[in-house]
Amino acid sequence: MSARAIPEKISNFLVQRLGRMYCDSCIQERLGLRWRQQVQLVAATLAVTPGYNRSLAECCNCHQPKQVTQAVRSNGAAPTQPAEAMTAAHRVGKARSATANNR
Repeated sequence: MSARAIPEKISNFLVQRLGRMYCDSCIQERLGLRWRQQVQLVAATLAVTPGYNRSLAECCNCHQPKQVTQAVRSNGAAPTQPAEAMTAAHRVGKARSATANNR
């Protein structure tokens, strides 16, 4: 799966489950992703865009108190695909990889 497809997949997952709070581990499991850290990076990036929230609460899937992310309605409209946030998450992931490779 391409790195660009992961943010879109996570965003779509949350938007399709509007208002439900999922932890990173459950998103990873439900989407069949390899690394939880990918989910964490994308979820944290989405959370600073309109239409998404991230907080400490109970996950609707595993019922554990964790950092959870949810898609919410903003100004009466469902969240849109935040292309800027996805691009930013992709850049941060590449920068982290480059930094790790230089060590």
